[in-house]
Amino acid sequence: MILNFMKNKYIFILFFILSFTYDIFSQNHFHEIYDTCFYSNHLHNLSKGGNQKRYKYIKYLIDTSNEISLITESVDWLGLYKNIIVEKKGKSDSIIYIVSHYDKISNNIVTTINTIFNGGADILLSHIYLSDGYYDNGTGVVLNLSLLNHLKDKPTKYTYRFLFTAQEEYGLRGVRRHISGLTKEEWKRVYFAINIDMVGAKDSKGISITENVSDPILISIADSIGSTHDIKTHKNTLPKGALADFYSFKGQSFIKDFSISFMVNVLGAFVPQKSYFTVKKEAKPVINFTDNFKFSASEHISPISPIGFGKIHSFRDNQNSVDIHNLYTYHFFLIQFFNAIE
Repeated sequence: MILNFMKNKYIFILFFILSFTYDIFSQNHFHEIYDTCFYSNHLHNLSKGGNQKRYKYIKYLIDTSNEISLITESVDWLGLYKNIIVEKKGKSDSIIYIVSHYDKISNNIVTTINTIFNGGADILLSHIYLSDGYYDNGTGVVLNLSLLNHLKDKPTKYTYRFLFTAQEEYGLRGVRRHISGLTKEEWKRVYFAINIDMVGAKDSKGISITENVSDPILISIADSIGSTHDIKTHKNTLPKGALADFYSFKGQSFIKDFSISFMVNVLGAFVPQKSYFTVKKEAKPVINFTDNFKFSASEHISPISPIGFGKIHSFRDNQNSVDIHNLYTYHFFLIQFFNAIE
């Protein structure tokens, strides 16, 4: 009896120690498994159907509560595309934007012609796109959604505004329209913006920051977090001619807005747009997370070819282009980023 009792006692003590250490060392692993499953499932579902289906799917995933509000806004008077804005209220009125575009595109001669007319036919074309939009920009969408899930039930100092934009691929039309709709008083409340577009590629590791468009102080905070948590922060430069949704946060006016439209849409720029009716807005700090993407010859030829074949905006943008574990790295990193500024 005594021997059995002693034996059982030691087994109990050993089990207690092991269960305690397991709890400590498995927590992060558990969250990584949960988040990678989250990304896999939602990237897969986002890839089905056209851009309107992506819009409806994002809305479906968002639970509203007393602290969370969701509104939508039309990009233009005659267009069917809408932005989704989710606000998580904080103790202060200062707003931090987290931005990602939900639309996808396949670059070919047909969509190039469509772009000239502000993407008006995208509502039909997006159903037959060869691109799944996993990388551009399903990655930004699911990362934005995962950050919303993390913050929605937590008390925060700042108010967080999660912006899912439409028609980014047709001249940043969604974000331009959103910022034009903000009053001067509301614009003053904007603290800074985070844009997430094409992250977590198979051949990338760590965090990629677009240094030539991002605020030095925000980069410094990111570097500090990277050093603390042993996460490499890569600095890269946005290729010439490339634009993303951070651009309008760096100041807006009619001249700037029309210039973007003319550069991308050409003829469509002369059609009145909601974003043209804006008051001048000063630049706000931004930090842009985009992998160090290099435009190859295929990216330049695809817009005038019958079928797109570039690394992005084509059939090559599928589930094989994304490393889910890299997305978890971004998720973990940005949570630490929020902790640092809070």
